[in-house]
Amino acid sequence: MAEEPVWVRASIQVDGCSGTVITADGYGVGAGHCAKVDRKFNWVGYDNKTKGKGRWLFVDEKRDLALFKIDKPIAHVRVPRRLPAGPITGCGWPEGSGPERLRLRYSNREEFSNLTGDRWVFAVEAGKFRNGNSGGGVFIGADLVTVMTHGVDDQWVYGCRHEEFLAFLADAETAIKAVFLPPPGVAKPLALGTGWGDNDRTREIKALQARVAALEKLLSKQSPVPGPPGPPGPRGEPGPVGSTDTGLNDRLISLEDWRDNFKAVIRVKIAPNKEKTDGK
Repeated sequence: MAEEPVWVRASIQVDGCSGTVITADGYGVGAGHCAKVDRKFNWVGYDNKTKGKGRWLFVDEKRDLALFKIDKPIAHVRVPRRLPAGPITGCGWPEGSGPERLRLRYSNREEFSNLTGDRWVFAVEAGKFRNGNSGGGVFIGADLVTVMTHGVDDQWVYGCRHEEFLAFLADAETAIKAVFLPPPGVAKPLALGTGWGDNDRTREIKALQARVAALEKLLSKQSPVPGPPGPPGPRGEPGPVGSTDTGLNDRLISLEDWRDNFKAVIRVKIAPNKEKTDGK
């Protein structure tokens, strides 16, 4: 039997709600309305066998987020400083049973008078969202990008924007004097088993150059003449990158990831399309 993804193994039931562990020493995040500072709770791991105790350490009612720590280490996920690309998923414990995987699709943003900032709205395309899911994670790939705080049964899920999630974690770091986020600008390590050594970067640089060339080729095909305007998008900043992105956006994100990994400055010259646009 194949091992569950890390984002499932990092998801726990937290005293009737859900949560996600984000550090090796047991810090995790959940929903603010499920928590109270210094209150102790029982938790259950993804296998429904691993159990333990924990305590809520920090609560932000305006963002509806809370930080906890559990008493034993389990799998944990990363919180990225920049949104990655990939499919959007969720994981929680509806009605105390789980973990339940959800396939989500970003829809739009909505305001709530009692909460800070707009909330991301996700359509539930597969899985259950019911009482008990509150506090479960929203993931892009294996990275935790926000927390499911409330929703409409099996239809819609709401969570704070990623920048609000990062701001909450920064406030929690200050309050309890711990570290949950990677330092700004630190490159992600290369995955193990790639066969690329730490000393000889030749293959990495060649692969990066190939990606830059592919990006320039893609950009050269973009018409300099704007087309007709499309329908208005959701208010404010765009939501998380999902599986419906254009190839150009995927390439740009991929290029940025490579640039960070190799600690290199990439300059891509985008020249206007010199081809005739009159159809001749």
